[in-house]
Amino acid sequence: MNCAVLTWPMQNGAGHFRPRGFGEQRPAKGIPERHHTAIDIGGLRYGDVVVATEPGVVGSTQGWATGTKALLLHTDTDRTILYGSLQPGSMPAKGTRLARGERLGLLAHYPGPKKKVMLHLEVMEGHRSRNTSWTWGAPQPTHITNPAGYLAAARLTDVFCGTGNEPPPFGPPVLPSPPVVLPPVVLPPVPIPAGLPPLELPPAGPLWIPPVVEYTAPREDTVLGVLVVAALIAGLTYTMARSTR
Repeated sequence: MNCAVLTWPMQNGAGHFRPRGFGEQRPAKGIPERHHTAIDIGGLRYGDVVVATEPGVVGSTQGWATGTKALLLHTDTDRTILYGSLQPGSMPAKGTRLARGERLGLLAHYPGPKKKVMLHLEVMEGHRSRNTSWTWGAPQPTHITNPAGYLAAARLTDVFCGTGNEPPPFGPPVLPSPPVVLPPVVLPPVPIPAGLPPLELPPAGPLWIPPVVEYTAPREDTVLGVLVVAALIAGLTYTMARSTR
């Protein structure tokens, strides 16, 4: 068991990580091709300084996302730590010895319109010259380890012992299950009994439209005139009735 005294991979403690990022499908959308072999540290900015988590020697660099590089650090504890994606020209040369916390590169943009900035960190057992792909649905390669416990130790305790595949303090990672492909459902044709009479609809009658009734409100002078005439008739009737007594 190789114990290492660690430091957080970002200068001044910048950034944060999601423990369950390891093992997720890639690409994130669509048909999965491989598992994610790293944990991504977010909350960072272009040009932030990346430092060595533990002492070691720069083993190699490799191409990463378009226009960026990754650095592989061979640690004194017989591990390989991969840091991506870094700005080309910001990394020390192969064979350079780095102390814990010493600068090893500057963060770059990931390609795309969003210009996402994050540190992709992988932990592998043994000294490796390149990272290894983990095919979707295949068993986890034995030398690829979950960086969650490693990063938790770098953030919380500063000391890490083990292979990296032990459950981290906050619980084991949850790996997504491969997608289940169901066969297409074919429904049998519905038989139609022979000898049925054809369906006949009654003839359509004429469409009835209700008549439109127009209403015009009476004018005020017309109402007043009717009231005056009614009063005159009432008065005349009263006078004639008295005269006949």
